[in-house]
Amino acid sequence: MLEASSGPGAIEISNCQHRPIQLLVADLELGNVSGTDVATKILESRPEMAVLFISGTPMNEWRERDRSIFHSLKRKAVEFLEKPFVLRPLAEKVRHLIQRNAEMRAI
Repeated sequence: MLEASSGPGAIEISNCQHRPIQLLVADLELGNVSGTDVATKILESRPEMAVLFISGTPMNEWRERDRSIFHSLKRKAVEFLEKPFVLRPLAEKVRHLIQRNAEMRAI
């Protein structure tokens, strides 16, 4: 597991990582950068990666730009989980995304 304390930190870690990254879990708000922007940037070099966005903000209240990016990524293995959540729904989403992503790459 890799961990970053900021959006730019996540991009830097991704750029330095030589092994595949199966899943990015990103909060919608990462300080002064959006989680959707971070995911888009990392996906440029890791198109095989799945993404799970988490936020305490319901999707219908997201900024239009974030919703648009999210929907443009839906053809990939991308999901959203609203906070607060307990461990079981998180584990189910992670399992589902990794499985779905593996199936998509096998096609």
